[in-house]
Amino acid sequence: MDNPLEIIPSQIVSGVLVATSGALVGLLVVWAAWSRRHWFLRTAVVGGVLASAALIPAYEPMLVSLTQAIMVTGVLVIARQRQVRRQNCSKGELDDDRSIRPRFSLSTLLLLVAVAAVVSAIGARIPADVWAVCLPIVGIGICFGTTTLLATWAVLSQRRWWVRTIVLLAFAALVSFPQTLAMAALPNLEEVTFLFIFGGVLFDTLRLSVLNAQGDQWEYVVFWILVVWTVLLTWTMALLIAAWLILVRHLVGWARPQVLFHDGKEESNRSRGRWAVPARFAVGLLTLAILLPPAATFWRFLNPSPARHVVLPFPNAYDDLMQAGEALQTNVIRNYETAGRTALKAELSKQAPMLARAHAALELEFRWPLTYTPEDVPFSRDNKGFPQMRAIERGFAAEARLAEMEGRFDDAWRSYLDVIRLGHLVPKQGTFIHSLLRQAIFGHGVYRLAGVREHITPDEARGVIARLETLPAPWRPIEEVVARDHVWTEHSYGWRGQLLVVLDNVTGGSWYAVDIIRDSYTQHEARANLLIADLAVRIYRTEHGRLPETLSVLVPDYVTTVPDDPLGDGPLVYRVTNDGYLLYSFGPDRDNDDGRPMADHYSEGDFFVDTPIERFQSAPVQAPSAKEDASDDDADEAQDESN
Repeated sequence: MDNPLEIIPSQIVSGVLVATSGALVGLLVVWAAWSRRHWFLRTAVVGGVLASAALIPAYEPMLVSLTQAIMVTGVLVIARQRQVRRQNCSKGELDDDRSIRPRFSLSTLLLLVAVAAVVSAIGARIPADVWAVCLPIVGIGICFGTTTLLATWAVLSQRRWWVRTIVLLAFAALVSFPQTLAMAALPNLEEVTFLFIFGGVLFDTLRLSVLNAQGDQWEYVVFWILVVWTVLLTWTMALLIAAWLILVRHLVGWARPQVLFHDGKEESNRSRGRWAVPARFAVGLLTLAILLPPAATFWRFLNPSPARHVVLPFPNAYDDLMQAGEALQTNVIRNYETAGRTALKAELSKQAPMLARAHAALELEFRWPLTYTPEDVPFSRDNKGFPQMRAIERGFAAEARLAEMEGRFDDAWRSYLDVIRLGHLVPKQGTFIHSLLRQAIFGHGVYRLAGVREHITPDEARGVIARLETLPAPWRPIEEVVARDHVWTEHSYGWRGQLLVVLDNVTGGSWYAVDIIRDSYTQHEARANLLIADLAVRIYRTEHGRLPETLSVLVPDYVTTVPDDPLGDGPLVYRVTNDGYLLYSFGPDRDNDDGRPMADHYSEGDFFVDTPIERFQSAPVQAPSAKEDASDDDADEAQDESN
């Protein structure tokens, strides 16, 4: 295992990052509230740490930390003043402690103006969409501040340790509920759901619950998963703050200053004992544990991967395909599998120029014009590319379906072959989502082409084999696609995208489910290799009047090399039987089941060239008889008249 953290799910990594960041800000603010140093110095230290988030920029975390800082500082300062007054009252010195009174002077006003100027400058840079969701952000900050105050109380209280621990954990758990509600009120909850539910292996059972939930159940399942995660996060943050304060209190005594306690005892001499060295070591180790995750993440945010700007070719096949795809987004082509022959023929005749343009574009060089914005992916309303590519795929498939209906199988297999070629164009220099689109288009083309293989003549089959053998495998290795997608994610989604990339790198790629995607790719590759071998066997049988004994006999007259089995550890399995031959791949279970076909996409068994894959369950159409053809035409004409 190259990455020792690969087995850790992203929920734990993200929880540790958020908890340590909250604990770091909380401890810094506790120091600022208790320190005797000048208020401007304390404000500058805390403000500098919080303002560093603007360098990324990450304004939402900055506002959360700012709310936490204001709440904790205000409560602790007020508590300190009330404690001093109580002590003065007990000594008969009412309001005589000038050390707690604010002192205003010209220099103080000038420093306040400087602070206000810096705050105004940073506030002016915060986008309007962040201010629009400031209420849930402030709510999260208040929850973080409450957790900090609870941990501080647990350290300062005079009650028994087990009472303080129970109260701390109980109230911290209660704080998690409004914090979860605030998180759920943020926009783009899908990103939060995706990150915390599907990004790891810890919550497999909960993940299945989410996938099996129907209707409103989805929202409840997501909410309670976030509640569990938030409770664990809050407990971790509270325990980190309490543990650090306890260790420092026993070491130097500053965490329990004299003015805050009824007993008034000095504890600064606690460090002069046999536990001084272990205490210092523990404080240093805990400080490093709290500081390292947010510091490393901040450094990674400041140094994103450089954007890989692609030099677009001229002419670029993308331009012609987009124009053709816009025109092909019609209801008839979208529903080509159920459309009648007359309607399909009329629509394809109307769209013939655009289809010809799309076919010709396959001969040109293709590059995706990435803008490094969310508009590059299909989840955006402004996306250009995905609907058009799917429309072209359906247009080619509609041509092939009509050709099958009319018995023109030479045109049918050519159109299906162009679907395959279109699928190979899609992922070039694109993102991970582009590769998934490629998988759908390529798989559709190979499946449909395999359905008409019996109607391909030997000479035509040689051309198909030559074309399939020369097509590259653009998904190999998939790690290159993931690396390219990481760069795009960092530059498209700001600090959120950078956080997703950090989590994916630390956890070994669990976010992308690389193994699942690779298995799906290899099934399509296995079907393509099976189709090549099957066509070569058919040619050999036609020319020699018998079946080849092994696939190696086909080299080099029919295939350049023996097609390998991507789902196995060698070539495809082939053997002659009494009634023909068996040709198959090991299948997704990667076991040789002696030619037993898979019952469905998820069952065990061997994988054949015509094994259905989920969305391609229906068999390719066959040419209708003359009677069926006439009845189909009458039905189409009646439907046209009714419309």
